[in-house]
Amino acid sequence: MKKLIATILILSIASLSGCYLFKIDLVDARGAVSFAEEFCLALGEDIELAKEYLSSDSTPSKDNLQDFIKEIELENNVCFSDGVVLKDRDGFTFNPKPYDSLVCTYKFGCELVIGNSVVNLLFAVRKDENGYSIVHIEQGKYRT
Repeated sequence: MKKLIATILILSIASLSGCYLFKIDLVDARGAVSFAEEFCLALGEDIELAKEYLSSDSTPSKDNLQDFIKEIELENNVCFSDGVVLKDRDGFTFNPKPYDSLVCTYKFGCELVIGNSVVNLLFAVRKDENGYSIVHIEQGKYRT
């Protein structure tokens, strides 16, 4: 019985301190998701504004964002300018901050409703000393 209690205590302590051990900041994680959501909403309003959310080394690049969006629109028979509604977020992984680093990358999927269609986008959002920036976007569902 003592071994069982000791094991439960060890697992509880490990799970409660897990975020600290891996240097994930839940506020930063929520901020990364909010940042991607703001980007999605900007796609429906102003492509130039949406470009500001991308990092200088993003995929797609700022120069290719409009072509990337047109491709998604053609494949799904949608138009972002009709408005974007965020329906759901799925999956969530992160690359932990190395010791004494300010950089962390969060990866997750967003389900968007555009008109009557659902479009899934995958994001990688980096948080560093300059704030958030989107480093990668692709169409598809999140896979664990």
